[in-house]
Amino acid sequence: RARLSLFKSMAAWTLRSMNRIDESLEIQLRLEKECAAANEPDPYVFEELEALYRAKGNEERARHYAVLRKPPVQGLATTRTTHYIYNSYLCK
Repeated sequence: RARLSLFKSMAAWTLRSMNRIDESLEIQLRLEKECAAANEPDPYVFEELEALYRAKGNEERARHYAVLRKPPVQGLATTRTTHYIYNSYLCK
C-alpha cells in the first residue's frame, strides 16, 4: 500500500506543478480517504491538499488542511522529513 500511495502522491504533485489542480485534487482526496481507512493519516497528503485549495482560492479549506498536517504530538515526522523519506524511497 505504501509504495502505491507514494506513486499516487508523486503523480498528484506533478499534476499540481503543471497547474492541473483539479486532477491533482481528485488524487489527493482519494489518498486522504485511503489513509483514513487504514487509520494512517499522512501529513504530506494534508500539505498537498492545503496547497491545492490555496491554488483554487479556497482559503477556508486550505486552513483546515494546514491544521491537520501539523503533528499532534512531538516526535512525529515533519513534512520536510516526509519529503526526504519519500524521495529516498523513490530512488531505491
